Amino acid sequence: MKLRRFALCILISATAPSIDVWAEGDASKGKVHYVLCQTCHGENAEGNKSTGAPRLAGLRKWYLLSQLQKFRSGLRGRNPEDSFGQQMAGMSNTLPDEQAIHDVVAYIGTLKASPAPSTETNGDPSKGKETYGGMCTQCHGSKGQGLAATGDANHPPAPRLTGQHDWYMIRQLQNYKSGIRGSHQEDK
Repeated sequence: MKLRRFALCILISATAPSIDVWAEGDASKGKVHYVLCQTCHGENAEGNKSTGAPRLAGLRKWYLLSQLQKFRSGLRGRNPEDSFGQQMAGMSNTLPDEQAIHDVVAYIGTLKASPAPSTETNGDPSKGKETYGGMCTQCHGSKGQGLAATGDANHPPAPRLTGQHDWYMIRQLQNYKSGIRGSHQEDK
């Protein structure tokens, strides 16, 4: 028994330098940082059409981290035609460091996601279902649940779509189509 514990301690010590020290955030510290975020995203991260801010509650940690890091590094929000992205790029830089990013993401993870109301009524749901099934399911899943990375560089992880506001998804699809979003060489 002592030998097993000793071996476990050796294993932990040997691998400790490779463990991501920023892997976990402190939700109570994140709540303090989120005060600025709630101006646009809402007190419960429910999103706000009038500020152009998407719903954050219900999004997975890896996606929130990834997007905040992309805004801070300039991979997102630098296109002059993306005024909402530019605002978010500036706001992301109010977080003092990488740990603050993890803290705010941990706090957002504590917020309960409520269903987003449908506001866009001009589309044809049957055509949308057909298009989604043919183009989107491979990455976002058959129910919009999002899929994790497969290890294949041509198949990056994709975020959850269910629960997001329809007006936000329309704008992002338009942004992708016009090259406003997703056109940076390093943004895979």
